[in-house]
Amino acid sequence: SFLIDWIYSIDFVDDFVGVAAGMGGSVTNTINWGDTWQFNGSITPDFEYLYGVNFATESMVYMVGADGLIYVSSNGGSSWSLQESEVGEDLNAVHFPSENIGYAVGNNGTIIKFGQSVSISNPSASQFIFNVFPNPVIDKVSITFSSASQGNISSLRLLNSLGQELPMEILFTSGGAELDLSSIEPGAYFIEMETQDQGTLVSRLLKE
Repeated sequence: SFLIDWIYSIDFVDDFVGVAAGMGGSVTNTINWGDTWQFNGSITPDFEYLYGVNFATESMVYMVGADGLIYVSSNGGSSWSLQESEVGEDLNAVHFPSENIGYAVGNNGTIIKFGQSVSISNPSASQFIFNVFPNPVIDKVSITFSSASQGNISSLRLLNSLGQELPMEILFTSGGAELDLSSIEPGAYFIEMETQDQGTLVSRLLKE
């Protein structure tokens, strides 16, 4: 009844309103707990797949997919608008633990944070992006920033699982930074980045 070959994600905001998305950029929504579904067709430019959907509020819905696609609906999934993500990696999931804080995650350690200080009605302004690669890492790791993130970084730190800062060599480049972790013991760590307008961003890193 969904009229979609493959469903990759579905989310309900209450007992009635839900959205499902999947193969070929297809989207469908319901307002009666799934008794009937309104098929919206493919909303992606080249039928790219959509992998994650999540309600931020009763009416605001975010959806992510292949090649860094991000869509937002302000009417519970009846219509959608494309948002700029400035990443080319597939985004596989999106989640809003609260009304104005959300995260999208994807391939190669890609993380996008929708910041607390940004109005939910203008989600594209909340995106501050940094990618960590490779992950897991053996010795050196590269961090790339989106163009919108340049000049917005106050500090960059490496933390262990206890939240303690560890020494590391940092080489800043025009598009990001390179970290030498050859002297760090294998295990799970966190790269913490302080930004001027988005607060603290954190990415988990595995050292082999």
